[in-house]
Amino acid sequence: MDGGEEPYMIPGGLMETFKGSFKLRRHNFLKCEKKLKMTIEGKKAKVEAM
Repeated sequence: MDGGEEPYMIPGGLMETFKGSFKLRRHNFLKCEKKLKMTIEGKKAKVEAM
C-alpha cells in the first residue's frame, strides 16, 4: 500500500458468516443449475423423438 492507506480489516466472526452464507448460496445455485439442465435435456429428448 503505497498511498498511506490503512488496510481494511473484517472481524473473523463476520467473515465466517459471509463464508457460510456464500457456501449455502453456491450450493443452492448448483442444485438449481442441475435441475435446469435435467429439464432442458428432457425437453431436447422430447423434441428429438418427434
